[in-house]
Amino acid sequence: MIGNIALYLALRLAGLLLPLLPLRLAYGLASVTGWCAYLLFPIPRRQITRNLSIVLGVPAGSPKVRRAARAAFQNDARNWIDTLRIGRLQLSDIERMVEVEPGGWERLIAAYQEGKGLILVTLHLGNYDLVGQLIALRGYILTVPVEHMRPPALYDFLTRERRSQGLNAVPVEQAPRALLRALHAHEMVAIAGDKTAAGRRVEVEMFGHTAALPNGPVSLARRTSAPVLVACGVRNGFGYSGIISAPIPMQRTGNADADDPENAQRLARVFEEVIGHFPDQWLMFDNPWRDGSKSIATMMQTEKATV
Repeated sequence: MIGNIALYLALRLAGLLLPLLPLRLAYGLASVTGWCAYLLFPIPRRQITRNLSIVLGVPAGSPKVRRAARAAFQNDARNWIDTLRIGRLQLSDIERMVEVEPGGWERLIAAYQEGKGLILVTLHLGNYDLVGQLIALRGYILTVPVEHMRPPALYDFLTRERRSQGLNAVPVEQAPRALLRALHAHEMVAIAGDKTAAGRRVEVEMFGHTAALPNGPVSLARRTSAPVLVACGVRNGFGYSGIISAPIPMQRTGNADADDPENAQRLARVFEEVIGHFPDQWLMFDNPWRDGSKSIATMMQTEKATV
């Protein structure tokens, strides 16, 4: 709670200063802030180090993992700069900042034009606040769940920023019905596939370990006939590369106990590919692993006391 209060105050101060600073300088200050956070906050540092050791397949104490973990903290800090800029950006600004990979936008529109709604499964990778604004600014209705944060002032502040360009952000407890309504109205929804604050989870194999992923994306797929795509925005210098997958084939036998685990595993395979290409942009500060593997424990035991 104290950390979130400090974050709220820092964001309000940064919001006041941001219009006065060149973007390059703002990113530079954010990078320094991220480096300091890596040094000062051991609990999230240990968790993201653990996650990256599994992704990279090397001990947590290795220089490769520590470099990636420091970069993740810095990328997270730069993302806050972009979140604070959302309300000040025009469509032309975001068009310049986000370069969708060749064929990606066409795949998204083709799936949407099937007229069944569209499920975009996102990751906590790159910037998951800014890039979705491109869809809203191009005139499409996009509904996203927003996790509650304390203090309420921080939640309200971030929700206002996310909604400022027309994104339909709904509280997480209202999300199941809101997302279903949106899909039945043939609109787009976006939902995180690698982290959940509440609700059911489903176990998959990812990077050789058992991970518990949110059941929401595959549950929506089971309840509707909407196509499912994985989409995220990867930081690329001062802009982003928009990654949009081809539609993920979903098993729909009518048996939830069979369909949900199978479909979650299909998503996990795509997650592995994207995260494996951009490990230092996977901003997963929580623990998704559920197998209690001795190899994980061994990796953590090798983490050095110094950073």
